[in-house]
Amino acid sequence: MPVRVQSGRFRGRILEIPSGGRTRPLLALIKKSLFDILSPRIPGARVLDAFAGAGSFGIEAVSRGAALTVMVEKDPGVFAALKENCAHLGLGMEARLLREDALKAMRPAPDGEAEFEIVFLDPPFAMEKTGTLLAAAATLLAENGVVLLRVPRNRELPAEQSGLSLRREKRYGVSKVGFYYHSNPEPATGPGVEGGRDYSS
Repeated sequence: MPVRVQSGRFRGRILEIPSGGRTRPLLALIKKSLFDILSPRIPGARVLDAFAGAGSFGIEAVSRGAALTVMVEKDPGVFAALKENCAHLGLGMEARLLREDALKAMRPAPDGEAEFEIVFLDPPFAMEKTGTLLAAAATLLAENGVVLLRVPRNRELPAEQSGLSLRREKRYGVSKVGFYYHSNPEPATGPGVEGGRDYSS
């Protein structure tokens, strides 16, 4: 099944996905749901897609108006597909590609400042280092940013990790996605700020 960009300036464009099950692209319904939630945050945002695969999430963010999307993928063959997809769409400075392990790539900025308003973590389901991933993401998250962590549905999401709090959880078939924000006793409210838990299927 082809993977398409769903909205924005690249709407309808098809992305190359490596064969052989080397990636796990987001199903269209999951991607639509996540971006519907994130839509107020996307324009002008800096986005990190730490397990980018062929770029389904990261390229969608650029298409919808993100100022910068950093896409990290360590598999050489999958990275080649990611690079080809970005080249085919004519992406320039708005897309930065790193062929590196995700945890190694999530190093704090040299000046110690947070870099990203949105961090998307979609590691292989066999990986269980969710706490380590969240801790790394916390060092890169802007003050009002959000971290999305996708895990198998039967795995418990940490309620708190390295100053991040789980404020929303959405279920999608065999997986679920947790939405994490910097811990704050008086959470911000307004457009684009999610609260509570949503157990939609």
